[in-house]
Amino acid sequence: MRKAKDLGDFRCFKVGDNEEVDLLQFADDTIIISEGDTANLWSMKAILRGFELMSGLRINFSKSNIYGINVGDWFLEAASSFLSCKVSSLPFKYLGIKVGGNPRTPTKVLQEIRTIQSKFLWSGGEDRKSIHWVCWDTVCKSKEEGGLGIKNVEIMNVALISKWKWRILNENEAVWSGIIRARYGKVKLKILVGDMAVVGKKDSIWWRDLMVSDNYERLLVNHFSRAINCSVGNGEDIPFWYACWIDKQPLLEVFPDLFQVTADHLLAVADLGQFGEDGWQWNLRPLLPETAAAWLPAASTPLLPAASTSSATGLLNSASNGELQDTIVYMDVEQMGTIHVR
Repeated sequence: MRKAKDLGDFRCFKVGDNEEVDLLQFADDTIIISEGDTANLWSMKAILRGFELMSGLRINFSKSNIYGINVGDWFLEAASSFLSCKVSSLPFKYLGIKVGGNPRTPTKVLQEIRTIQSKFLWSGGEDRKSIHWVCWDTVCKSKEEGGLGIKNVEIMNVALISKWKWRILNENEAVWSGIIRARYGKVKLKILVGDMAVVGKKDSIWWRDLMVSDNYERLLVNHFSRAINCSVGNGEDIPFWYACWIDKQPLLEVFPDLFQVTADHLLAVADLGQFGEDGWQWNLRPLLPETAAAWLPAASTPLLPAASTSSATGLLNSASNGELQDTIVYMDVEQMGTIHVR
């Protein structure tokens, strides 16, 4: 397939201007992604036939499916006949994960999971009524706090969402990371803002949920971004108002009155200043052309970020092994406090 791409015989699907997606493969489960045209059908058939000749294996086309997005039914029918496979529609399952469907877990499903857990605990899984001797919130506490350490699925969902945020902020070289940047723009800046103000009308449900998490996280004492300490590199991915880049408190809380009268709440640090030969240099015109210049020298808290020797746009406190563990996040979310990154 790589050779076909280099020769221009196969055109894969492009996300943005630079990111390309052509193949998802795990063991014998394969998804080929391309532009919907006749030339690609010929190339695809040649590639698959070449695989059969080289490997001595046979592809089971009767179990293969073709899907189209913004492609006419007539084309799908012709492609199905040409490739000897079936026409199907979204969503479909790949490695047990639903692709193209609503990724949200319905509230009723969460309640049903909790019911199953409760029945197993109090009645051994039998379908009969039993007395619940301890409230469920206590059961879900850790053993050190007098509970049984059973995971609350709603809190665990928030923890896993938080881990996705952490991965987006850290993993820059992964293929999926490049696709997300191409699709949603300045993703690190948006993650640290975490507000509906950075969500577009055409953004996916998954991305919307990632931005605002769910109702449970909005009950937390501190937002995800307030648990992340940033060191300024070029400042392009660090929100001026929402992130903790000067102290352990975002500037929107330090200067709430100024935040309210500022025209643009989504400014990055790079929009208002940068490191120069003489240290940090402010450019406050985008903030408040006249008021800000008089406000800054009188500020009681010096707004001078520590210089970073790294070229990274936003450096985070790393976990002990460079990864954020689900258990650590779960424990912190459960305590209704800051999601500490260790």
